[in-house]
Amino acid sequence: MSATNTAEEPQTQAISSDDRALLFQAIRNTKDSRLREAFTAVCSTYPSAAKLACEILLSRPSGESGLKRQRWEVCNRCDQEYNEDDNSPRDCIYHTGDMEPDEEHQQEEDFSDNSDYRESYPEHFRWECCGRTGTDPGCRRNRHVPEVTGRTEQPALRKKRKEEEAEEGESYNEEEGSEEKEDKEDEADGRAAVRNQRGDWWRQ
Repeated sequence: MSATNTAEEPQTQAISSDDRALLFQAIRNTKDSRLREAFTAVCSTYPSAAKLACEILLSRPSGESGLKRQRWEVCNRCDQEYNEDDNSPRDCIYHTGDMEPDEEHQQEEDFSDNSDYRESYPEHFRWECCGRTGTDPGCRRNRHVPEVTGRTEQPALRKKRKEEEAEEGESYNEEEGSEEKEDKEDEADGRAAVRNQRGDWWRQ
């Protein structure tokens, strides 16, 4: 009879309160690249740590594919970080066009059409998709779609992302959406409180 091979975790001792405080300080101060390296090493060595990391960093399976995906993403439309588990068809507010110089401000002597000037003076530009000023948050709303440059995707998830990117979305007006935004924030606060009580704070 052959024995089943199981991965055994290295035995470790509990750390002192002083070491724990120093560790958390090191986590706050260490560069992101070094933390990723350490986190990868921990997950590779301790199966229980890898399992907890999956619960924290991967989303719950959904849809026909039943595949998990990365939980926290940066949206390719609005550049905001979002939680894949809380990604509804009305969460992302964005513009479909580029900013172009406002004719009135374009005549000013110090006007310059470059990225630094656009960032400093967005009110001197207008969105070509809707004609609103550069400070307007968006004229369309839809679900967030992830930025996946340089990433290998599973075929089923790639197909789903392409379908989401092709969705036209609906028109959006900042004034009309302000009250709805407050209601959504209140709802999100309520969900966060429940998660904190359950202990699964990472789903926020």
